[in-house]
Amino acid sequence: MLVPMKVPADAFPAGEERFRRLVEGAPDLIYTCDSTGQFTYVNPTAVRTMRYEEGELVGRHFLTLIRPDYRDHVGEAYARQLLERTPNTYLEFPAVTKTGVTIWVGQHVQLVCDGEKVVGVHAIARDITRQKKAEELLRDSEARYRSLIHGAAYGIYRTNEQGRIFEVNPALVAILGYDSADDLLAVGDMTLIYDDPAIRRRLIEQCLESGQVDGVEALWKRKDGTRLTVRLSVRTFRNEPDNATEFQVIAEDVSERQRLESQLREAQKIEAVGQLAGGIAHNFNNLLTAILGYTELLLARCPLTDVTRADLIEIQKAGERAAVLTEQLLAFSHKRVPMPEEIDLNCTVADLEHMLRRAIREDITLTCDLAPTPALIRIDASELEQIILNLVLNARDALPAGGHIRLEVAHAPTAQDISQTARGLPPGEYVRLRVIDDGAGIAPEVRPHLFEPFFTTKPVGKGTGLGLASVYGIVQHSKGFISVDSEVGQGSTFTLHFPALPRLHSRAATSAKPSPLPTADYATAQRTILLVEDEDSVRAVVSTMLQRQGYQVLEAATPQAAIDIFDARAQDIDLLLTDVIMPEMNGPALAQRFVGARPELQVLFMSGYTAQAFMRDGNNPKMRFLSKPFPPSVLVAAVREIFNQAA
Repeated sequence: MLVPMKVPADAFPAGEERFRRLVEGAPDLIYTCDSTGQFTYVNPTAVRTMRYEEGELVGRHFLTLIRPDYRDHVGEAYARQLLERTPNTYLEFPAVTKTGVTIWVGQHVQLVCDGEKVVGVHAIARDITRQKKAEELLRDSEARYRSLIHGAAYGIYRTNEQGRIFEVNPALVAILGYDSADDLLAVGDMTLIYDDPAIRRRLIEQCLESGQVDGVEALWKRKDGTRLTVRLSVRTFRNEPDNATEFQVIAEDVSERQRLESQLREAQKIEAVGQLAGGIAHNFNNLLTAILGYTELLLARCPLTDVTRADLIEIQKAGERAAVLTEQLLAFSHKRVPMPEEIDLNCTVADLEHMLRRAIREDITLTCDLAPTPALIRIDASELEQIILNLVLNARDALPAGGHIRLEVAHAPTAQDISQTARGLPPGEYVRLRVIDDGAGIAPEVRPHLFEPFFTTKPVGKGTGLGLASVYGIVQHSKGFISVDSEVGQGSTFTLHFPALPRLHSRAATSAKPSPLPTADYATAQRTILLVEDEDSVRAVVSTMLQRQGYQVLEAATPQAAIDIFDARAQDIDLLLTDVIMPEMNGPALAQRFVGARPELQVLFMSGYTAQAFMRDGNNPKMRFLSKPFPPSVLVAAVREIFNQAA
């Protein structure tokens, strides 16, 4: 229990009992020390506050009650007061109670003198712990507020009704392109920042009426004069000193967001077109399967001397060209997974030349200079065609008044030919493709952005800004390099380098023409095939192809019809030949059901899309894929290979 110390008889002059009662009952800590700093008296409040027992404080040095890290500071202040004879000083410091609790004390110290000699001090102190905590919280709050304002990503400023700017944060300075806050404050009138001052006036009027305005977009001017779109939120408040109405404004720069939203809308349109193209290509592949199938069947029966044979061959060639077109549509719609293969760039350019001439205008001439020997590279064939077409169309657009486009294919050792911008490529043999035009050229400030997605210099609606970005991505994926040389008025040259393949072991030089339709081999043909295809024309031609080879074909136009047939004749069926995309159930799900019931069943998928888009179980040797359109010879060869491997 804490017991207040009794006041010594000589602590107060005789006859001043009322002052004794005042000191002992005071809520503040009152004490006296001698000139060395030792307590000579402490009142009951001091005893209670410091958690000491009676008699434990008198004779104790006051510095022992001060937190160690503050003792030197307080000791120096006390010594300085004695030395300088300062009558009264105020000091705040942390003290430690007997129980180890730290409290903050604010005290006034008055010197006690005997003539010219300082004999001690009187002190009145108060526990200011709550006050210090409140001050600390306030400082933290102010620091957080300043940090929030100064670190905010949005621009924040304070202004009055007339437009005078009082305070700005760093984000606003950056948004408006000024060098510093002082530079922006020097503008003086925020109205000058608005492209249309009337918008600011309407904002202020609405805010005065309702107290706040949110989400209003306005056009501002940066320091360099360029425009930006901002979304503004405005609040009114009263400035306490003069009770004036002021406005706090938060400004978000939405220029980039608007640009990205526009790009997103463009990308969504392109995605929609891509989905449409993919659907068209899938359906068209079904038609081409029937066209090419029946054409090859007719050619197989048509004598070499028949006059109609040449017409059938032309139909076949047209169908094959259409198949290439559908493959490009599938690539555009992302329904096709890139499949790199060995390709002779000479052959690709030569095959595309006729189509490219139709793609450019009559006032533009096209020249193709090919390498003297095969220019072999590894790349997806459709993507290579996409590269060439995009670059030629880009060159065409650079020739509004006509001109000349030249394609050059050549071999290029890195040490001799690669430009300075491509020095990072590993040494070795490369195949070089150049697309050269004699158009207006490309401005220096535009060239660094040519391959950026959605960047275009064409008018709105005339270009997506994805052509050259797609070219860049394909070239990079193929471990190649693309560079641009251009001067205004001197035309442009796009140079592409691809790693060259050895010329002796490439399959690219071999003929890709389908082999003649094989004759029936009854040693392997006495098999039963369940054909599932919802397209009548495709089902009919495929069934005819297989029956002419001696296979027994069970036809199903729907997955349910196939299930009914399988349930009735499961043990007779050797091969499931099924389309991938069908109503009710897709091909992989149907195959999984049948193989689960009969594990030895062989499966061959066929689709106008690619295998990678649907076949997840690519390691299952019993499940293979055939891409539409296919000629009868390819189908028969695939089926025969399956049965030979299963034998």
